[in-house]
Amino acid sequence: MRKNFKTILTTLVALSLLILTFSIYSCCEDCPVGPVQPKPYNGWVYATDILNDYLFKIDTETDSVVDSLKCEKGENYMPGRVVCSDDGRYIAISFGNELIEQYLLRIYDAQTLTLISEVEEPINPLFFLENGSLLLTRVGKEFVYYSVPGLGVTDRDSMIYSHPNLFRLDMLGIDESQNLAYIIARFDREGAPLYSDSVCLYAYDYVNKEIDQEWVINIRDGNGDFYIVNEAALDVGRSHIYAICGSYADAATFVVGYDYRDDQILFENRIDGAAGDIELTPDEHEIYVVDPGQPGDIWTAGTLYVFDAHTGAYTHGISLYGFVPNRPDIPMYANVIEFTPTGDKAYIGSGLHDKWNGNVCSINTSTYAVENLAWPDFNHIILRLATGPK
Repeated sequence: MRKNFKTILTTLVALSLLILTFSIYSCCEDCPVGPVQPKPYNGWVYATDILNDYLFKIDTETDSVVDSLKCEKGENYMPGRVVCSDDGRYIAISFGNELIEQYLLRIYDAQTLTLISEVEEPINPLFFLENGSLLLTRVGKEFVYYSVPGLGVTDRDSMIYSHPNLFRLDMLGIDESQNLAYIIARFDREGAPLYSDSVCLYAYDYVNKEIDQEWVINIRDGNGDFYIVNEAALDVGRSHIYAICGSYADAATFVVGYDYRDDQILFENRIDGAAGDIELTPDEHEIYVVDPGQPGDIWTAGTLYVFDAHTGAYTHGISLYGFVPNRPDIPMYANVIEFTPTGDKAYIGSGLHDKWNGNVCSINTSTYAVENLAWPDFNHIILRLATGPK
């Protein structure tokens, strides 16, 4: 009896160890070892080239151009802002011919680039809403809501634009779970510089057509003077704004992290360059900043800075020199940053009006290295980028 008991006990212990080992192994199989690598994004990058007046579609798997379109109404129809619906069905893009003051908003099939509908009006597309069935746009001083794909007007609102001293307004992001669009507005104080006390952040409820909340962006430098907010990126979850700011105190450029709910500067880093683009990575861990530079600014232009979004620490610098054929002294003058939704790549659009040396380059966000160029030539000026799924 005692022997049978020992046998049963030994068997139970062995079985328990086996179950425990299997559980640990299964758990470890699901747990990543080391830094989590972003998954490759299988989709498209849409790039507007204002030098050649084309919209190009780039495959994110190969970083090569697979399709393009040009407004067939004639020459000088320059492409503007482009946005893609989350489901990958539609893109909305504006075109403008300033010589004859003709402007268009068009809806294309995002996969085939087939024209679906258009409206002849100066319209700036902002976001697709309600699973791509609604498009939020800016027309003059109004928000105008268009049905998709037919582009029929469903509603209008001029609440924010009705401010008499509004100078500039930009969309920073959208939270569809709360029906909120986050808008940064700059106001002209009777011709005075646009210091940050003239800048407000609005949470705009696009369903009820009302401002849900608003904050004054109270960013001051070490002398107590207000910064000039040039470009900004937003982290709604942590209520942080990351901004490229100018300071009249020493004519310098700073990257500033600011908590807009607590009215507190988190960090500020000086960079030797001009105000370019700033974007937060999809995982919200890093900030990418580009300096477009000017011809002759060989010590600053063509630089991509990477900062830790939590601490503001500078972590990486990526040079955009050495890619223009036969011109090692000239960089790609970067204008715009666009991340893939998974964050595996950052795409940089570049080019200056008087230099033309632009391209779309892909940057591996794990190795911080330039991987590919969309074209072998540099006869492009890329000002807008957008991503969408296949």
